[in-house]
Amino acid sequence: MKIYFVRHAEPDYELSKKDRGEYPGAELSKKGLEQAEKLASALSKIQFDRIYCSNLKRTEQTIEPLKKIKSQNIIFDSRIRETADVINGYLNHNDFDEPEIDQKKRLESFMKDIKQRFGSILIVSHFNTIEYLSRELGRHIKKPEYAHINIIEI
Repeated sequence: MKIYFVRHAEPDYELSKKDRGEYPGAELSKKGLEQAEKLASALSKIQFDRIYCSNLKRTEQTIEPLKKIKSQNIIFDSRIRETADVINGYLNHNDFDEPEIDQKKRLESFMKDIKQRFGSILIVSHFNTIEYLSRELGRHIKKPEYAHINIIEI
């Protein structure tokens, strides 16, 4: 199995009037929209068996250009939404209404589903989520960059 992890493109946190990326309404910046277009061009050449995307605005905007190119179904999955730093135990209750244990449960549920899949999978998600999932797969992606493709083969 080959998993392609992509962190959403650059958000415009000023628009959301929040300093932190956990805010669900954060949209992409102008640069982020350009990154999403370039990303779509690169990903359009790859055949995916499944495409998963967090259901937050910035990830949906990141995948939108690819959605226009490919006629493939995209699964918008709330289990891969932004998380606190569940790897290092950081949780800022001002930014998250969801208890850390529930964040871990949803990520573990997603991981269980992924491990039953074959072929090529694209996952468009968030910094901490990608770090957690990749680490659980034994190939820790540290500090994933905006709109960058990280590939793990299992």
